[in-house]
Amino acid sequence: MQALAGEAAWATVKPELLQNLRQRDNWSAADAKVPIFLDEGLIDDAIAAVDPYGSHQLVHQVMESAIPHRPAWVIEKARRRAEEIMNRGKAEAYREAVEWLSKARAAYLQSGQEAEWKRYYTDLRSTHSRKYKLMGLFKQGNLE
Repeated sequence: MQALAGEAAWATVKPELLQNLRQRDNWSAADAKVPIFLDEGLIDDAIAAVDPYGSHQLVHQVMESAIPHRPAWVIEKARRRAEEIMNRGKAEAYREAVEWLSKARAAYLQSGQEAEWKRYYTDLRSTHSRKYKLMGLFKQGNLE
């Protein structure tokens, strides 16, 4: 679009296009919106795009970019997704839970909350200690 608009018109066209993109609110639009918003550095818009409709892959992509800017959002969403898997004992999805926890850990550390992460991780290990597959994945996942 930038090449088509030309340098002179791009400054006017770009905000209009971004606003139009923000107004597209359905599950199929998220796949198009997220890469554009992330490329533009619009983390909050990317978060808004994945919150209601984001696929596993899109949410991970947004989390990677959001860790330095919105660590609290990453912590909340990653913990919720991981806990849902672990609490239901979905052993086939434990690897996915560890991936979510890895994002949460990075956000905790980014925001200077290492002690809170250690406390949370210790609680998880205690709560789920009988889930041997999960405990093994915790060790492999470098969550300490």
